[in-house]
Amino acid sequence: MGNIYIYNKVREQVRGCFLLYLFSLLPLYSWAQDLNELYEKAVQEKISLKGYIEFIDNRNKQLRKEVKRLEDELKDKQEDAAKSQYLLDELRQKEQDSPLPALLERKKQLADSIAFYKQRIEEVRRDLANIGEAYNQANNQRQQLEAAKEEMVAQLIEKHRQLLQRPFLQLAPSDFETARQELHSFADDENVKALLQQLSVAERNNEDYSKARQVLNNKYDKTAEQRAIAALRQLTQVNDAQRAEINNTLTQLMAFQPALKVFRELITRLNGNGMGTQSYSNSDLDDDLSIFHAEQVQQKVKDIPYLQKSYATFIKELKANPKKHPAIEKEIMGE
Repeated sequence: MGNIYIYNKVREQVRGCFLLYLFSLLPLYSWAQDLNELYEKAVQEKISLKGYIEFIDNRNKQLRKEVKRLEDELKDKQEDAAKSQYLLDELRQKEQDSPLPALLERKKQLADSIAFYKQRIEEVRRDLANIGEAYNQANNQRQQLEAAKEEMVAQLIEKHRQLLQRPFLQLAPSDFETARQELHSFADDENVKALLQQLSVAERNNEDYSKARQVLNNKYDKTAEQRAIAALRQLTQVNDAQRAEINNTLTQLMAFQPALKVFRELITRLNGNGMGTQSYSNSDLDDDLSIFHAEQVQQKVKDIPYLQKSYATFIKELKANPKKHPAIEKEIMGE
């Protein structure tokens, strides 16, 4: 009986610790919480929720094993009791009184054992029912969280997938950084993972396109021009608007050097006619611009941002003072 008392005390202590753990976690996932709030808390307590469900699942398995073990022991005791009852009945029939007291004591012990195991099985089954209910509640909450997560993931995917449809002109590096930050927490989702890969390609495309535009906005550099052309021709996974921008930029890059050549030729001719000297007048300048077809030069350079801006500056300074060489002249001539 002493062993049974100790067993019951240990069992109650273990059960008490389990229930304390169980009820300390349940308030964290109140059914009354808003889905978004519930999900945010689940993100913060992700490990706790996972550990909680695993704890319940493992405890459930342990209790089921315990029931099976007790049922087996009960079966053995019942078989033992049946055998003892058979011997007792047989002895009574033969009126062999001497072994009867021992058999009666044995029968009583077996009856006590059977009662104990029946009670223990009932207690374990109650524990099973309690833990099963807790497990179902936790699992339902997990499913609710998953549903909230799926809804949020779908919204984020829809939001950031739009980046793939924008022209380069409407994209900024911060757009991709924002998308990465917002999608990072859901990177284990296959759809999110696929979108992040697409956005990574789109970001590299945007970087290469921006570099190509920088070439058009700076002083001519043949090496940079060739690199930009090669990079643009290798871009993949672009939308229709981006493809049009790429084609337009390629056209501008390939027109950069010919347009610069025409611009330089105009400057050389103007210098040959006295531009920048004290005898050169505004009337001379107007005549020369007409003779040298300056309007055609302007048309040639207008699609190249750097040349368009430089040409406008050159003509403005020259008209303001034709007796002085414009400051930008040396840069255009590559000096």
